[in-house]
Amino acid sequence: ASIEGVIVNGVYALGNLYGAMIFEKMNEDIQIFDKIRENDFASILTWLKENDYCHDWMKPNDWIKKVTGKPLSSDAFIQYLINKYAHI
Repeated sequence: ASIEGVIVNGVYALGNLYGAMIFEKMNEDIQIFDKIRENDFASILTWLKENDYCHDWMKPNDWIKKVTGKPLSSDAFIQYLINKYAHI
């Protein structure tokens, strides 16, 4: 594997961790599945603007803690995988 491939895979892995943590926090705050069922995407965008995008100037470790209240962790991503694949 090339160093570029290793770097790209590492970036994707971090993105998955960040995404799972943000999704978990958003779901706690606004019950995202209900919003999707109701076609209320404005509430999702508002949450992202007020809780995520406004902190995009921060360093990654500070940013994820500000957005989710937790330091970077794999817990939310692991729970996502369990929920998605447990039935297999």
